[in-house]
Amino acid sequence: FGVSLEWLKTGEGEMFTGAPLSKTALTEEGIKIPYFPDVLLSAGEGISPFTEEHFWVEISPELMIKLIGVAYTKGLTLLPVYGDSMEPTLKSGSVVVVRLWEYEQNLINGAVYAFRVDGDLFVKRVEIDPINQIITFKSDNPKYSSFNIKKEDLNRVKIVGRILIDLRGIY
Repeated sequence: FGVSLEWLKTGEGEMFTGAPLSKTALTEEGIKIPYFPDVLLSAGEGISPFTEEHFWVEISPELMIKLIGVAYTKGLTLLPVYGDSMEPTLKSGSVVVVRLWEYEQNLINGAVYAFRVDGDLFVKRVEIDPINQIITFKSDNPKYSSFNIKKEDLNRVKIVGRILIDLRGIY
């Protein structure tokens, strides 16, 4: 998909290594999605990614439509979740389909996002307060606290993408 592994890993540099795919990522078998098994999204204290190894997973457009109502054909990646701060929504060991930020560029209030703060990867629910211009990154597990970022401090946060679905339990 032309996504820079360095950007996915560290948030540094350009998001794309070249031009992103302009048409589709369809193959004869389905939609081809990169899976980075060791680039963990922290549902907890934050994790720095340490590898660029990945392999490809193909999902049929029909299955994607059944799961999320639309068959996105570009800007997707699969990432594992580590930690319990997003339980019961996401369990440690879940693999999630992420729609990369480059393809959406707007936050949806109440949606779950993968993002980076000061180099560490997280997964949290986003709550937007437009009046006070504050974004709250919230854990679904009440044992964990939320944290707020003011609009003027958003440069510390780099959104990786929106979580579309947890593949745990889909067989």
